[in-house]
Amino acid sequence: MKPDRAEILRYLRMGNAAPDAALVQRIDAVEKKVLAAARPRHLADLVALEFPESPECLVGTLKLRSAALRRTLAGAKRAYLFAATLGHEVDLLLRRYAATDSADLLIAQAVATAVLEGYADEACEALEGPRTPRFSPGYGDLPLETQRDFLAAIDGQRRLGITLTDTCLMIPSKSVTAIIGILS
Repeated sequence: MKPDRAEILRYLRMGNAAPDAALVQRIDAVEKKVLAAARPRHLADLVALEFPESPECLVGTLKLRSAALRRTLAGAKRAYLFAATLGHEVDLLLRRYAATDSADLLIAQAVATAVLEGYADEACEALEGPRTPRFSPGYGDLPLETQRDFLAAIDGQRRLGITLTDTCLMIPSKSVTAIIGILS
């Protein structure tokens, strides 16, 4: 579950600049702590997929109005409701950094994001057949508020410990939900 260093640097907005030795050491130290705190888990529920009138998509029990999602899922007959999280321990680590070291907080955010994305990519690779890219609430014209119904449909709180703030941000913060179409 080692995160991709190039992704960490991208999340740190380093561009093409090579990090100096001191930054590399700092990233390495923070990365060890993030990996020690991470408790990655995911779920992928295979559901029926229908396309009633445009721009609606019926993904399992979720009736979603999104032309962008509909385009992404074109050709799919079924879909996965997918969720992944690194767990609450990573949030605790981020809060400790927030209280003690803002530079390490930025690094920890970048490392945790790279770990989560890498983990989600690996989990999705294990899913059956050719797939569409992940499409998450908040992408394109799919409102972030869709997250409420999405998490209810997968029972995300009970199964993965994911809850939402009033503004639909996920707790733990290093969590992701997505719809993935199956093209076969």
